[in-house]
Amino acid sequence: MGRILIVDNEPIVRAVMAMVLSDAGYAVQTAAGCHIAIGDHRPRPISTGGRCFERVHERNPGLPVILMSAGNWIRRRRTTPIPDHAAFLGKPFAVEELLELVVRLTGSRSS
Repeated sequence: MGRILIVDNEPIVRAVMAMVLSDAGYAVQTAAGCHIAIGDHRPRPISTGGRCFERVHERNPGLPVILMSAGNWIRRRRTTPIPDHAAFLGKPFAVEELLELVVRLTGSRSS
């Protein structure tokens, strides 16, 4: 079974994504912030998803990551090369789009 970690500051976004991915057969964990996701027990605000990605990548090179945002930074970053193990997803998003990205990044559908 594929494992997925969802990091988002919006509880409803975490809950909906967890439900969708759980229904698709993934084992899902959630975190309200990047510091929780990377196991940093000294909470410090990380201002953007891009910075969170950098912190995650420093600790776990190659870990598949989907960066999501309703903000403008995601549009600016689309022109920036990103690793094969990462993708951008704008909010709002279609459930099918989320599932397609998860399958592409993990290399398999969950059971």
